[in-house]
Amino acid sequence: MIRRTAVATTTLIGALAFFLSFSQVSNLAARGGYGHWQSLAWPVIVDGLVVVAELAVFTTVSGRVYAWVVLIGATGVSGAANIAHAYVTPTELPFAVTGPMAAVPSIVLLVATHLTVKLTRTQPPAPAPTAGGLLTAALTRPRAGADWAITGAQP
Repeated sequence: MIRRTAVATTTLIGALAFFLSFSQVSNLAARGGYGHWQSLAWPVIVDGLVVVAELAVFTTVSGRVYAWVVLIGATGVSGAANIAHAYVTPTELPFAVTGPMAAVPSIVLLVATHLTVKLTRTQPPAPAPTAGGLLTAALTRPRAGADWAITGAQP
């Protein structure tokens, strides 16, 4: 019961946080010259990338470092956009804000595509140990600091 309540509460908090971030970032994008539908897409690509990277951190092995870098970067971009929304006056935005905003979609496209490759790449299965390999491993003392599985395959 406690676990369900915790999951429901964190899901609600996450949804509300996404809603608030969405409204601020889409407003910033509209003030930055994006059209109505484009300004609605801007927070989805930024905050959506945060969600996908978070999932990738826990589901991938080969791309875990990349997923962490994406997670931290996307969270930074989202936070910077939310701060800019509060800081910049509601008139025309300066190029210091609109310039980086214009670069975000193409960067997110590259990052999301690479993250997708990392998520869908399967790890090659470990070779099945053979009887001879197990016997060799059992009879061979590993070197100090050796890091190899008991398959008989030494580095």
